[in-house]
Amino acid sequence: MFSQETLTSVTEIVPYTLTAHVPRQAGWNATVRFDRSRYSIPPEHAGKPGLVEADDQRIVIRTGDLVIAEHQRAARPDSSIILPEISPPSGNCP
Repeated sequence: MFSQETLTSVTEIVPYTLTAHVPRQAGWNATVRFDRSRYSIPPEHAGKPGLVEADDQRIVIRTGDLVIAEHQRAARPDSSIILPEISPPSGNCP
């Protein structure tokens, strides 16, 4: 009548990753501040609102559906994570 149910091993279950979604306003220096550190974004997005999605290892910065930057999470507070391909203009970073 009914198919026989089976148990699934705990080792076969993919762990669920918790991700924080935090709205942020990008600075005019083309960085987004999150969790006491700064992360670079493309200069054309400076001063605009965005969304930071963060887990324990990476952060993703979005504007709408567009991913504008991805970074490894800062190892220490008060760090600046600046990627050369999306670095802010020279002399504008505090």
